[in-house]
Amino acid sequence: MAYFCDQGLRLLRLPFRWERIQPRLGEALDDAELRRLKTTVEWVRKHHGKVILDVHNYGRYCIRRHGKKQECVIDQKMGKAVVVSRHHFADLWRRLSQVFREEPTVYAYGLMNEPHDMGTSDWRVISQAAVDAVRGEKDHKLILVAGDGWSNAHRFPEVNGARAWIKDATGQVAYEAHCYFDHNNSGKYDLDYDEELTRDAKLEEAVFSRSPLSGDCFAGNGNLPTAGPTQSGTSPGYCNTEILRHVARCALGNMTGSDPPAATGARDGAVTFRKPRRSCSS
Repeated sequence: MAYFCDQGLRLLRLPFRWERIQPRLGEALDDAELRRLKTTVEWVRKHHGKVILDVHNYGRYCIRRHGKKQECVIDQKMGKAVVVSRHHFADLWRRLSQVFREEPTVYAYGLMNEPHDMGTSDWRVISQAAVDAVRGEKDHKLILVAGDGWSNAHRFPEVNGARAWIKDATGQVAYEAHCYFDHNNSGKYDLDYDEELTRDAKLEEAVFSRSPLSGDCFAGNGNLPTAGPTQSGTSPGYCNTEILRHVARCALGNMTGSDPPAATGARDGAVTFRKPRRSCSS
């Protein structure tokens, strides 16, 4: 954390598992896990950063059933009953809000990382329930709402519709999309940077135009193909700096509410965040 904050990357996603922070649905948060979460937030504060609390569960909660672990999609029936409901999810966020609503180091709440294959469950209704729970605690922090279909930026409107669905009187909501810049937008990165560039000579231009999103979006997760060992002037693991800057602009500069924490420093490769004049799709 000290390293990233020193490089000017001061807004950090802090992922955690729902099952660990709340081992029993609808009941109190786990003291030990909550202490770990608070300790991490304190570390970030010490280095002048901010965090996004990120429930990293993909629209699911893992239970034990007949002695075996089984993932339950929120609001989906298992047999004749719904085991994990939107009300459980709302309860989780109500309890998290009670703990962190007055914590200035927590910049935003990431409701759920990459929900996918939700079946008959309606992610729009589920996410609205969580937003309502947070606002019910008089908590006005920014809330980041992922989309079904892994929050894939390229397919976001196709999967989730072209219109915003969250109703929030505070206006402190943004939709979280994840940008992947390999040839099929999957994020698998079977090829390294040189190989991707061979397949698509306009790869770097595509970074600026591939996502169809516009408006209030948040690129919560963006991966880039790493440089191959033969790429001139670059070491493995490094990417084009201007691409990184654009990803940062999309991720941090096009949200509702106040501007994100500004990055500082003029080191080569350091990311500078600015409120963009263009949308993330431009």
